[in-house]
Amino acid sequence: MLEFQQKRRIRKIIYSPVVLILLALIAALFIRAAWNIHIKEAESRAYLAQAQAQLDNLSAQQQTLQQSVDVLSTPQGKDAEIRSEYLVVKPGEQVAVIVDSAAATDTATSTPDNGFWASIAHFFHL
Repeated sequence: MLEFQQKRRIRKIIYSPVVLILLALIAALFIRAAWNIHIKEAESRAYLAQAQAQLDNLSAQQQTLQQSVDVLSTPQGKDAEIRSEYLVVKPGEQVAVIVDSAAATDTATSTPDNGFWASIAHFFHL
């Protein structure tokens, strides 16, 4: 009988409103902590995707720069870059300007602009 009374007392303590409220608060804290971890994990995934995209961009930029360095490391590449950047020629060479025939006819047929009053006179066919 004593054993039965001890079990009854333990059940009375465990199922008391104070203990149940305390257990509910502890459960709520665990749920909140789990939710915060879930939110941080989602943010970490977003940061990882952003970092991966940035890494891809930087890798592509590195390849482009490496190609430029490879071209400029040769004498022909240096020569071509200097010629295109500064419009210079070697001694004994001459510069030839090639004009497209369509561009030449467009400039030849365009009428010269004589100013504001000429455009007004042209508007009124005077």
